[in-house]
Amino acid sequence: MAAGSAVILEKSSPLFAASNNHTIKNQTMTRMTIKQIIQELTKSYILGYDVPAEPIELAKGYWELRDDNEIARDAKAGVTFDDYEMWVKTAIADYETNLTLSKFAI
Repeated sequence: MAAGSAVILEKSSPLFAASNNHTIKNQTMTRMTIKQIIQELTKSYILGYDVPAEPIELAKGYWELRDDNEIARDAKAGVTFDDYEMWVKTAIADYETNLTLSKFAI
């Protein structure tokens, strides 16, 4: 993906469906739970598309497409865009490390 290109994710995409699996009614989500959701979404994106993910663009896509409940959830947990970006970068780095290690596995 070229630098500066936008990641467009639709609400009907499997990425958003995955995040809905984590929706818990009347229960506060912790930063750790939100981090896990973002990292699972990132891994799903990497596995679902042939183009490499630009961490900043992927995080921006997730951040900008949040619905009102997700915005309130993040605000209540003190989650910022910087958190999204860091969690996406970590998920991509972990994926790339695991991919490299699997090439050397016998």
